[in-house]
Amino acid sequence: MKKMNKKILSASLALGLIASSVSSLTAFAAPKFSPYDLLQAELTAGKSGVEVQTEGDVKYIAGLEKGDYFASVPLNFTSGVAAISANIRTTAPGWFEARLDKADGEIISTFRVSSTNGEFKSVSAPAKAIEGNHTIYFVGKVGNIDIDSWKANLAPGQQPVTPEPTPEEPTPVATTVNPYETVEGENSAEMKAAVVTTVDNTKCAMIRSNGYAAAKNVDFSKGLAAFTVTAKASKLGVLEIRLDNPESKAIANVKLNAGAFSTKTVKVASGIEGTHDVYFVSTATGATVYLDSWSVMAPPTKPEPTPEDPTPVDPTPEDPTPVDPTPVDPTPVDPTPVDPTPVDPTPVDPTPVDPTPVESGLALDYQISSWGTGYTINFKIVNNSKSTVNGWTLKIKKSDINVSSGWCAKIAEEGEYYVFTPESWNGTLPAGGSVDLGIVGSGQIGNSLNFILQ
Repeated sequence: MKKMNKKILSASLALGLIASSVSSLTAFAAPKFSPYDLLQAELTAGKSGVEVQTEGDVKYIAGLEKGDYFASVPLNFTSGVAAISANIRTTAPGWFEARLDKADGEIISTFRVSSTNGEFKSVSAPAKAIEGNHTIYFVGKVGNIDIDSWKANLAPGQQPVTPEPTPEEPTPVATTVNPYETVEGENSAEMKAAVVTTVDNTKCAMIRSNGYAAAKNVDFSKGLAAFTVTAKASKLGVLEIRLDNPESKAIANVKLNAGAFSTKTVKVASGIEGTHDVYFVSTATGATVYLDSWSVMAPPTKPEPTPEDPTPVDPTPEDPTPVDPTPVDPTPVDPTPVDPTPVDPTPVDPTPVDPTPVESGLALDYQISSWGTGYTINFKIVNNSKSTVNGWTLKIKKSDINVSSGWCAKIAEEGEYYVFTPESWNGTLPAGGSVDLGIVGSGQIGNSLNFILQ
């Protein structure tokens, strides 16, 4: 069986919660599950190296091999466990383990199975005593095994204890969110087809295709110029930003690639103020988005005009004293002619002045994220000098990029170059300061750019 190259964290959340075919964005809560009921194996909180397949009415985890695993949703073992049973299929002897809370966690059960001749059959193995909330990881060791379902079994005659219901928390008073400071994705007030998880040691909101994470009562009292989003995707993905309704028209979209978390800034139309709900919606089919954090930038504040000094002009008339009528000395100018000696005709040295430009202290860093038919480039212009720089210009050859749209800069064309100049609010760079801008491009792109920064 062909194994996947990367570990893909999934949160299947039961009952088709995150099927990519779901188009409705109506939110609903995930049900709770008991380990003492029969649990479908495809109901996972994470998996690596295995796939979910369907044969007729049976959906199962396929191809559990050495090093592969899948993890259950979190479960409450209120009454402990005596054994674990599973409905499995294999064509040869195999071996897999049940581990506690992680793929290399404590072994609580070991299954050594014989061939089932290609049919699903129930097998059982003793289990170490555990209690409380845990996630069970099923880890492949030998062979190639399909698993349809599993459950935790109690000792004969023992009945599971029903946990006490958790009292409802009083409804908190609605508070506003300040978007001009960093807002963590895991603190979203509402989620659909999304959960809080940890990826690459980063706590974030994991949003499946057609799902969303929402922040409520966001106060845009200072206005809105751009969104800055730190996120990544399981593959090429798009995170649309919508206001007040998860199905409203997007005001901005962020294109994301797989890999490490990255920070993107996208410009939005002006005129948005007041309090709104903000929905971050994953719209690319089959792509899972991991939202770490976000914030917004306010438009620049226009300075108040300085009023003119209303002090009246002094009406005192000018001194009427008459001009001295003494006539000008009529002595004629010396008529001695100018020395006619010609000027030395030796020509001036035509050696041109060294055109080396004055060091501006500006440096450019850029990050290219390409998906084959398009790309984004995030630029950072840094002032490495010891003085403030007022104004900057970045020129990039058209042979290197093909600009579809951009943010945080004015973009013009000049001969063989695209020319980027600052907006009204980001043209001044203090010593050590920087400015971020970027573009979305179409077509293919290389690994480096020819540019002029001045």
